Amino acid sequence: MYPQQRFGISGLVPYHHQGQTFFSCGEFFSEGIFQNVAAVAYALSQINRNEVGVGLGAILFDYCDRIERARERFYSFFSGEALESDDSIVLTPNRIVASISFDDDAAEAVSNILSSNYIPHFSSPIGGRKLADRDDQTILTSVPSRTAELRTFLSILRAYKWTFINVIYDNDDDGKFMMETFREMATNQDVCIGDSLGVPQRVSEEYARELIETLAVAWKPRIVVLLMDASDNIRTILKVADKLDESERFTFLAGDAWGNKPSVTKGLDRVSAGALTFTMETYDLPDFRIFVANLTLENHDPFPDEWFEEYFQNKFQCRLSPSERVQRQYVKECLGTESIHPDDIVQDPYVFHTILSINAIAHGLDAYITKHCADAESIDDCNVVQAELLLEILHQSELSLNNTADSNSYDQDGAYGYHIWNYRKLGKEYGYINAGKWENSNLRLEKPSIEFKIGTFAPDSYCTEGICLEVCSSQSTKYAAMALPKPLPIDSNFRNVYGIMTSSMSLLGIIVILVTMVYFMMSYPTAAGTSVLGYMILIGCLMLYSVNFAFIFQPTVGTCAVRRFMMGVAYAIIFSAMLVKVIHTWRVMTYSSTRDEPDGLSRPCGLMLVAIGLTFVQVVLGSAWLILYPPGTDLEGETWRCTPTERFEIDLVISLVYVMVLIAATILFCFETWHAEENSKETRWILLASLFTTIAWCVWTVVATQAPITFRDPAIVIGNLICATVVILFLYARKMYLYSQLTKDVKDLEMRSHYTAATSLYNASLNAQKMADPLPRTPGVEINAGMPGRQFVESS
Repeated sequence: MYPQQRFGISGLVPYHHQGQTFFSCGEFFSEGIFQNVAAVAYALSQINRNEVGVGLGAILFDYCDRIERARERFYSFFSGEALESDDSIVLTPNRIVASISFDDDAAEAVSNILSSNYIPHFSSPIGGRKLADRDDQTILTSVPSRTAELRTFLSILRAYKWTFINVIYDNDDDGKFMMETFREMATNQDVCIGDSLGVPQRVSEEYARELIETLAVAWKPRIVVLLMDASDNIRTILKVADKLDESERFTFLAGDAWGNKPSVTKGLDRVSAGALTFTMETYDLPDFRIFVANLTLENHDPFPDEWFEEYFQNKFQCRLSPSERVQRQYVKECLGTESIHPDDIVQDPYVFHTILSINAIAHGLDAYITKHCADAESIDDCNVVQAELLLEILHQSELSLNNTADSNSYDQDGAYGYHIWNYRKLGKEYGYINAGKWENSNLRLEKPSIEFKIGTFAPDSYCTEGICLEVCSSQSTKYAAMALPKPLPIDSNFRNVYGIMTSSMSLLGIIVILVTMVYFMMSYPTAAGTSVLGYMILIGCLMLYSVNFAFIFQPTVGTCAVRRFMMGVAYAIIFSAMLVKVIHTWRVMTYSSTRDEPDGLSRPCGLMLVAIGLTFVQVVLGSAWLILYPPGTDLEGETWRCTPTERFEIDLVISLVYVMVLIAATILFCFETWHAEENSKETRWILLASLFTTIAWCVWTVVATQAPITFRDPAIVIGNLICATVVILFLYARKMYLYSQLTKDVKDLEMRSHYTAATSLYNASLNAQKMADPLPRTPGVEINAGMPGRQFVESS
């Protein structure tokens, strides 16, 4: 095309399909390919009319839709081999300033050949558009990849908060790829796909009926996304839905295959109403249609005769017997005068992008000439530096295609996007309106102008409960969380016998301990000895009763933290104080035998500090468990439990190993002090409390780790109740009994002593009066004489 021009564009065109053999070409590809070749000719003719004298030509290679042939053609041309074998090639490689390909796969196949020559490379993928986003950043295009279509669907879904949809897709390789990509993208945005149904290359009404009946189940979504490339198949589905009286149920979303085509919706207004579709952004060019309409058999420059004649025969469905490529499938002979009116030409959507690419190349070339050859009288006087020229064309082309004046890089999401269409009622008729645009990953919808089945009210399509959650839970963590059984109310156990009984007993234990503490503090103030340890034991029992409520309440982060930490601390307080009591008794026995004076640790403050130090070890262990493995809840089967769900009780028992050591040490020292008389043989009762606690621990640990889940929390709660109650009974009930008995004995003794003293004084007075001679005065009688000393019992 225009080979006399100083600069040229190379191009790859699949003007024919693949042939029957690897090295042959087949039938004419399509009118779309012809229109885009004509678009190159049209754009060049417009450029070459300028007065500057900077012209552009083009050399296009037909590679017959074979990637190997495309690479061979370009390699031969740019290496110079083609020039040696074909003298008719006028545009030489050193005059090529850019290249354009009409297929994305072919563009990627020759990309390295062009990039090695620093030639800007454009793609206008009429022959085949890449499904995924383009990996080759050196290829410039204003056409989004097929994946951008999926982003457009998702943008529309987000705009109306539709999170539960059905999808119908083509059941071929490309369709499956689109479906899986869409599924992945939808999952990332928490959009649930109810049904994804593949359709064959040709959809029959019987197949469509099964499809619609499957989608029409009550719980399934109303929004249907059509990832289909065949308009006829879409129309068949709409027709069957209308016949099955499902016109009001579905709202469809579709791409270019539906677009704004009246042929899809003709006679199917009710079922099509409310549909949102989109078409690749393009614009009608009346001058181009006139250019194509004026091409005739006599005047079709710059098309080669063979190419134009083949198009002519396919366009008018007749044969040209004198042509080198006679289309024998047509019986009627061409008259040669056939023509078409410009208004009857349906412009291919890629024509705009092809012309845009050629204009971008020309814009870059013009910018270079203006910048570097402003003083030259003619283009021939301009000293063109090839490398600088190519860089300038690349830079200016990026700016032109990206439609921005200050961008230095091309956005692969596409400088141009899609027009959004809404099929709705317009007066008495139905039709399409332009409802917005998707561009560079941004959606702009004119919602007030969009109508659905019921005016501007968009249908709802989401899943929050029921059967749909079973489908959606495997697709997204959001729906998986929604599908999980809801946790029971935190106080649900207080509505059954187990919860009422255990909570009542725990509350009763708390009250008893509080009353006991108040009683001892008011009636028996602490003066010395181990009384302070007794109060520590009471505090530990109080905590043990209280921690039961964390096991009675349902598992939460808070209650799980209390279970893991407070239970061990409560036991540690109890047995640390008991151990220090027993050790103190053992030391007192040692003092008695050696007559050594006790040291400062025997004082109440020292004993308390030792007990707190022993307890602090358990505090550190429990804190480390909470920090390293933060508390939480999770499901085990249908039951919410504290994490780790499968071994929480085992880990709980392991966290109490230190307490087990305290219990064992307490029992050992109790045996050592068995004969001690200190504090009314208290160590024997501590031994009994420790032994009963050990038995209770053996039972609840086995049940809590081996029994079914239902019995584990009750086993721990009952175990805590038994242990705390045993300590209260063996230590403090006994002390209160001893104290009451001692108080009674003391009162009786005081009354008897008072009576004996009064009688003696009276008798002595009488005797004195009877005696004639006074006797020496008897010393005063001691009230406490002969009264046994009080044996004080510690209050705690």
